[in-house]
Amino acid sequence: MAPLIPKLPLPLSDIVAIDEIYVKIKGKWHCLFTAIDGKHGFVIIQHLSKHRDAKAALTILQRVIEQYDGKKFTLVTYKALIYEVAVHAAKVFLNANIDHHQIKGLFPYGIVDYSNEVYRPYKNIVERFFGTYKSYYKRHKSFSSFEGAISHAILYQLYFNYLKPHDSFGGKPPLQITDSTGRIIEN
Repeated sequence: MAPLIPKLPLPLSDIVAIDEIYVKIKGKWHCLFTAIDGKHGFVIIQHLSKHRDAKAALTILQRVIEQYDGKKFTLVTYKALIYEVAVHAAKVFLNANIDHHQIKGLFPYGIVDYSNEVYRPYKNIVERFFGTYKSYYKRHKSFSSFEGAISHAILYQLYFNYLKPHDSFGGKPPLQITDSTGRIIEN
């Protein structure tokens, strides 16, 4: 099923927000990177990595670039060096056309920088997704295998995108499935 996920047609907007959370697998922490469409609120792609590093950030970014088929998009992340390195590598080695905006979590020592605040709502979409995901994940405490964690993430992505009612979409999922006649299939 996993290879089919990137082939599903998605109504991509021009804004992507990427963030990551930690999940336990066999008692060890791993990073689940998630890219969410900033305007439509659905999960574009996810990547599970043993490490939170630039290589993992570049891996999910490369998958997003493939989804956009070379088209320009705006990337919103929090201010972390791994994303700066990944975006630079994507521009140099993948010839990607990315407009990158980093959001600071908190302003240290009274320094206030509002330059990227217009992009904060897109970053908050990912944070809300993780809040929902954690409520489903926490009962597992630790996955018994890497493959099990990937399967859980994929199934949750499908549930979140196609089945889960969202208040911001009038109680409907962000993506609608239609039958062969074009009618929307209800849950």
